[in-house]
Amino acid sequence: MTIKRLISSPGKIYLLSIAIITVTCSNPEISKMKDGLESFDVSPDGKSLIFTWNIGGKSCLFHSDIDGKNPKLLINSDKHISVYRPRFSPDGRKIVFVGGIPDTFNGAIWIANISGDSLKQITDTSGIKTEAVFSNNGESIYFAQANEYASYSPLANRAAHDFDIYSVALNGGEVSKISDLKAYSLANISDVDSNRLILDMKGTESGVFFYEKGKSVLNKVSFKNDSLSYSKGYSNPILINKDNIICASYYVLVDIDMKIQQEKVILPSDNSSIRVIRYNKGLGRLFIQKGDKLNYIHSMNLDGSDLKNIPIFINSKTTKN
Repeated sequence: MTIKRLISSPGKIYLLSIAIITVTCSNPEISKMKDGLESFDVSPDGKSLIFTWNIGGKSCLFHSDIDGKNPKLLINSDKHISVYRPRFSPDGRKIVFVGGIPDTFNGAIWIANISGDSLKQITDTSGIKTEAVFSNNGESIYFAQANEYASYSPLANRAAHDFDIYSVALNGGEVSKISDLKAYSLANISDVDSNRLILDMKGTESGVFFYEKGKSVLNKVSFKNDSLSYSKGYSNPILINKDNIICASYYVLVDIDMKIQQEKVILPSDNSSIRVIRYNKGLGRLFIQKGDKLNYIHSMNLDGSDLKNIPIFINSKTTKN
C-alpha cells in the first residue's frame, strides 16, 4: 500500500416537529449505546428520513417525513438481529443496514425494501461489520469489517480494530475483500466513482482519504500549511463536488476546497462532537447529528446558514420476545 498526500486548509437548526409514538422494540448488541437516535439517512428525493432508535440495547428501524413527522415502524428488531446504520439505495427504493447478533460483536449485512419488507441477509456473520453503503450504481454494497475486538493500551477501552473494506454483489452475492489496510479504525465509507471511495481512518495515518479501488492506494486529504495537523482530526467526509469536501474537524464542521487547498469553518465548535453527516443534493442541505443532542437532527445550507432542528422522539416500551 502507498500513501499520497492530497490537499485542503482550516475551517444552524430545523424546528419542524416532534413526533411521539409508542412501539415495542426488541434488540441486542447496541446495549452500550445511549437510548435514543442511533443513526439516520436522508432519502435521495429529500422527502423522507430513515433512522434507527435504540432503547435498552434494543433497536427499531423507522421511516418518517423529512421534518420528522409521521414516523412509521419499518423493522421491529427481534432476538435474531439488532438493526443499525441504515442507508438508502441511490434510487431510494431499498435500505441497507447492519444486523448485529445478540450477545456477540458479529453481524451481517441486510437489505430490505423501503416498506420494510423483503428482508434479506446478504453476507455471513463472520467478523465485526460496522457499516454498509450502496455503490453509486446500486449494484453492490460496500461495507467495513473489523477482525478483532481488543484494547491496544492499558488505558484504552476495548474496541473494534483491524478494519478492511469489502464489497458484496447484489446479483449473485459474491463477497470480495477490496483493501488490505488492517486499519486501527475505519468508517464513513462512500462511493465516489468507478475508481475511488472516500472514508475516514485512524492509525499510523489519520484523517480523510480517497481510496483507489483495486490499487490499494490511499490519498490523504489535507491543506496548505497544516502546521497543527488539523487534517488528522478529519472525519465523516461528504463529497459535495469534484472540488469540495465537507467533513468534521474535531468539534467543527469545515468545507475543504481541494482546488485552492484551503479549509474554512462553516459551523463553529459548541464543544459537541459531530456523529453523523448526510447531504442531499436536491435540497442543497446538510443534515448532522451531534453528540450532545442525540435525539435531534440539525439541517443547514452548505455555508452553515439557515440552521434548523428536527427533533426525533420515539416513546418505546421494551418487552420480551
